[in-house]
Amino acid sequence: MAQSRITAARLREQLTYDEETGVFCWKIQKGWKFPGDVAGYIRQDGYVYIRVDAILYSAHRLAWLYIYGDWPKDCVDHINNIKSDNSKKNLRAATNQQNMWNRVAQKNNTSGYKGVSFHGASKTWKATIKRDGKHIQLGHYKTAEEAHLAYCEAAEKYHGEFSNKG
Repeated sequence: MAQSRITAARLREQLTYDEETGVFCWKIQKGWKFPGDVAGYIRQDGYVYIRVDAILYSAHRLAWLYIYGDWPKDCVDHINNIKSDNSKKNLRAATNQQNMWNRVAQKNNTSGYKGVSFHGASKTWKATIKRDGKHIQLGHYKTAEEAHLAYCEAAEKYHGEFSNKG
């Protein structure tokens, strides 16, 4: 039998949440944790996780539940890309696609710029952006910086408030 997710009422019985800092604290004693102690821990992926009633939850989703009283319909996006910053001002509802648009450049990115890669055949820097599951070619440029400028313009156009140029 699968366990059901925690309700907002049950969450508020067990934890307090500071909207300014995004930090949860225990209201009750939980083993070696006492009222007032910070709840949860930061995992290697950078997100804060909290175990409540034997179920592990991501703190940003718990923050959404705590603030709005309902589970998020889709994703909860960290506006500033700091995964441990669960303050109210840093969280917003997003689709999976919007959440991906707000990502920073991947660690294996060799150009240093999001949406920019070196095109060996032409010895130029290529700019691309993804929209609605399709890659849009933005052109080839002499420098990575020029390609990045093209990406930034396209990100504003296609991704709006979720555009992340990093």
